[in-house]
Amino acid sequence: ARAIERRVLRVVDEQGSVARPGKGMQAGGELSGHMQSVLARYLEGGITPPTVREVGELTGLSARDVLDVVAALQRTGHVVKITPELSLAREAHDVLVARIREHLGAHGAIDVQALKQLTGLSRKFAVPLLEHLDGLQVTLRRGDTRIPGPRA
Repeated sequence: ARAIERRVLRVVDEQGSVARPGKGMQAGGELSGHMQSVLARYLEGGITPPTVREVGELTGLSARDVLDVVAALQRTGHVVKITPELSLAREAHDVLVARIREHLGAHGAIDVQALKQLTGLSRKFAVPLLEHLDGLQVTLRRGDTRIPGPRA
């Protein structure tokens, strides 16, 4: 019976309705211990977030549990999904978006090299971030350059 209960909770959790113990919100809207611990790693990483493996090593969680907790943090808005493998703490995301909007306002465009110079990000983070901003319509891709989008 316990095995069935765990499977049901896992399916419901993956659909975003209920979280397994330790991985979701507590009564009163507070973050669970695992969520606080994982979020702290993302906040510490700033604009260069840790990998799932690094978070696991720092928190003692398995890769699967880290992914579950990150998904819960994404649902609550504490973490923003950039790609399936890359997420940023909301604060770091918002700072980056604001800096890019300022750059677009001053220069009218941004490319990977300009983003790297502006933020110090490596290409590994810069390219997915620009693609994410295209999806948010903050930027519009024109060849290798991004111009301000409707939400710039």
